[in-house]
Amino acid sequence: MSTDFTQIPRSTNLCDDVAARIKEAIISGQVTPGDPLPGEIELASQFGVSRPVVREALKTLQSTGFIEIRRGTKGGAFVTDLSRLNLVDNLTDLVRLRRMTVDHMFQARMHLEPEMMRLAVERISEEEIEKLTELVAESETTTDDYRRIELNSEFHRIIGRACGNPFYALLMESFMDFARSFRLTVEPLSHNIHRRGDHGEIVAAMAERNAEKAAALAMDHLLYMHKKMKEFEDIYLDKAGVAENGSPKAADRKSQAV
Repeated sequence: MSTDFTQIPRSTNLCDDVAARIKEAIISGQVTPGDPLPGEIELASQFGVSRPVVREALKTLQSTGFIEIRRGTKGGAFVTDLSRLNLVDNLTDLVRLRRMTVDHMFQARMHLEPEMMRLAVERISEEEIEKLTELVAESETTTDDYRRIELNSEFHRIIGRACGNPFYALLMESFMDFARSFRLTVEPLSHNIHRRGDHGEIVAAMAERNAEKAAALAMDHLLYMHKKMKEFEDIYLDKAGVAENGSPKAADRKSQAV
């Protein structure tokens, strides 16, 4: 393990800068799970900041699951196995680390969502169908990219709740948290992963109480979204210089200076 951090320029939030630099060293593989970080005094010297700044940065990294602070004579800050990273707060990092991928999400969604849809068709209220209709209409006319993402996400969340199974509803919330955060991470937002008309056809099938048709439309919708999100993921990871195994690409690894 080699951690020769360089001094950072003065900024309005030195703590965030220090935390970001250490986190980048972890994500890029310059320090790996189980490795100890240099002590506070050494880190303060390398970054050119005070010990309190380093201490606060380490607390931030601990709270987000990147490091653990051990006490005692053999204590210090150690890189964790990264399994405790929070999904929403660290979505970008999880994608770069290849701990969470588009394929992972859609493998689960394609097994579960058709069944969710069948249950939702049986149990959804007329008021909920009307709400879905309104969401579809607004999502297809809005010019606000952020608003469109929220509307499309809410569409699926309503269906998750309508199926009447709290476990399914919670799973759908997790799926949508991932998808929403991923779309806000990958630019440009104007690139829509939803095919125009899909949601409208699904609502129409639900209004007809045709469970099998709605489930089939949902599966076709998922296959299309999987393709589009996979394209975005590949572009994002290529720009970030991340290989398929989560490690930095060779060319980027040579050029990295922490």
